[in-house]
Amino acid sequence: MHPPAVAASRLLLGAGVGGFLAVGLDLQNGGWAVDTAAFAVVSVSCLLLGWTLRRGMGPMTRVFSSESDDEMAQRVKLKLEELEASEDVNAKWAALEAKVLSDDLTQSSDETDSSVD
Repeated sequence: MHPPAVAASRLLLGAGVGGFLAVGLDLQNGGWAVDTAAFAVVSVSCLLLGWTLRRGMGPMTRVFSSESDDEMAQRVKLKLEELEASEDVNAKWAALEAKVLSDDLTQSSDETDSSVD
């Protein structure tokens, strides 16, 4: 399977070429109109976005990942390991806080018991 950036760039380039074919057919049939101009602008935009995405540049690179399945699996595995490590540290801190609080409670209850005597 291809990375999302490759699929998106192919889709954009195909849409741009298809748009130009539609503009050409419209020009053959009826001449230049506002609709044709707008469609030509959209076609050029699709071609430019597809070309820049294929080169790894432009605004679409933030949306579509160019990493392969193996790279994505490795990145996710590292993120999960980091998450597990941080959860382990948080659990240890929570256990330490619980121990300190329980020790404080037992000390305060012992002090109140001895003051009552």
